Amino acid sequence: MDTLFESAIRATFIAAATALVLRVVRVTAPAALHSVWSAVTVVMLLMPAVVVWIPKAAIPLLDVDTTGIPLLHRPVDPSPSSALSAPNHEQPPATRSSWPWLAVIYTAGVLVFAVRIAVGLWHTRRLVRAADAIDGRLTHPGCVTPMTVGVLKPTVVLPPTWPEWSPADRAAVLDHEQEHVRRHDPLMLLIALINRAVFWFHPLAWWLHRQIARLAEEACDAAVLSRGHDARAYAESLLRFATRTAAARGRWTPLSLQMLGQGVATRVSRILDNDRRPTPSRMRLAATALLCGAAVAVCSAAVPSSQDTAAGVGVRSQGIVVVTQQDPTGDRAQTRVWRASASDHFDVFSRQVSPAQVDEASRIAELAYQRVSSDFRHELADRVPLILVARQGDVPPNPDDATAMRELLLPGLRLGGVDHIILGVDVLLARPDQVVHELTHVFLFDIIPDASRSLPWLSEGLAEYERGTWNASDLADVRQTAAAGRIPAVDTLVDDDRQWGHAVADFISAEFGQDGIRRYLAALRNQPQVDAASEAAFNIPLSEFNRRFVAHVMRTLSAR
Repeated sequence: MDTLFESAIRATFIAAATALVLRVVRVTAPAALHSVWSAVTVVMLLMPAVVVWIPKAAIPLLDVDTTGIPLLHRPVDPSPSSALSAPNHEQPPATRSSWPWLAVIYTAGVLVFAVRIAVGLWHTRRLVRAADAIDGRLTHPGCVTPMTVGVLKPTVVLPPTWPEWSPADRAAVLDHEQEHVRRHDPLMLLIALINRAVFWFHPLAWWLHRQIARLAEEACDAAVLSRGHDARAYAESLLRFATRTAAARGRWTPLSLQMLGQGVATRVSRILDNDRRPTPSRMRLAATALLCGAAVAVCSAAVPSSQDTAAGVGVRSQGIVVVTQQDPTGDRAQTRVWRASASDHFDVFSRQVSPAQVDEASRIAELAYQRVSSDFRHELADRVPLILVARQGDVPPNPDDATAMRELLLPGLRLGGVDHIILGVDVLLARPDQVVHELTHVFLFDIIPDASRSLPWLSEGLAEYERGTWNASDLADVRQTAAAGRIPAVDTLVDDDRQWGHAVADFISAEFGQDGIRRYLAALRNQPQVDAASEAAFNIPLSEFNRRFVAHVMRTLSAR
């Protein structure tokens, strides 16, 4: 729904900019106006895809302090069937996502209009199949006014009485309808109807449909008069068809273009007043196309930013974060636009990631939060920044660069070692347990900040334990070392011994339960040294802790 509403807003600005350009350049010819507003309709219909996939550009505005504007709050919907579920980890109740009723109402509206379009297409096909040929022209008894039907192959259908018309009326009518065929107006009318179905809640979509239908008729009227037909006789012909249509109480199908068309009174008045608006010159048409194209590009890709952005400050406003970074060569600054959203416990920032992927990533992250928080019985005081990039290869490999990315997005907030998460959405969606690993680091840094820095093997091991599965190479290394009888003591582990940190966490859980993990963390929080933690947590000396650990590895892990 956010993408749809943003598309509607951007389309409104495009239409307003287009109207201004047409007024300034003074384009009034119906055919030119029809082309311009048809292009706007197509752009509006494609706008949701543009919003999702086209990169955005920052447009500096006046210096306004927007850093205090809160993020949009979008609760997530954790599913009990998620891949994050693990044995012996009870999942809290799920919460429903926000605005479900809006999605239901919108979908119902789209279905209603889609059915109307389908019925219209069916009627059109039935009309052509049931039509009879009289003197080489298709006719149908239900046709009270000349009409052009058919999307890919437009066809003119006439009333059965057309041979009785005067030669002047026949010539004018056929010229009018053949102009619809030449211009492929029924196809553009169908596109306008589809756009109205997608944006049925937006008045602009309704206005564009009426405008395209009206301008198509006026363009055909202008073509008829340009071929030398008498204006008064042509106007009288329009009025006769209007009378017949009113008496018949309607027309055959809303997907047809009739000679009567929309705004018949205005059309007749202009025909009688000889209101022939001049065709713009090629230079004016080129200027119109250039200015309208620029307006479409700006309104499709631009996002507002404060002047502070030029200095590299992130601006958070209406779900958009704009940052300016120096490129690796230092020659010029690069402006990047991040989308911002929020769930219960995360501030989510994404770039070149679709809204559907962001929603799913937020759901997975919330589920991971519930699990880790439940296991550790701990709540984080601050929201967790979750930075999503399109691919894991886009994540800065250097931890300092990753921290710099977070500092650029969230200036002024406290920075530490591991207090944010940066993940490629491809990895997060394919391996949901990866966010559990990363989030465990955030929790551990909050629970045992000193031990997380001084004992990285323990932090990595606990994160792998919480993830719920063993890394294949880590398990193979543990087995091989155990088989050789070289299981290390806990107090001898070094920074790179994450596999043994995982084994230590497995041992504590098996020996003392999940509560044992929490007690061990509490001991490390008070005194971040493994030689004192075992005695403080379990009232056993380090030597006994090591002995039991070795026995656990030999008994369980080496046999896996």
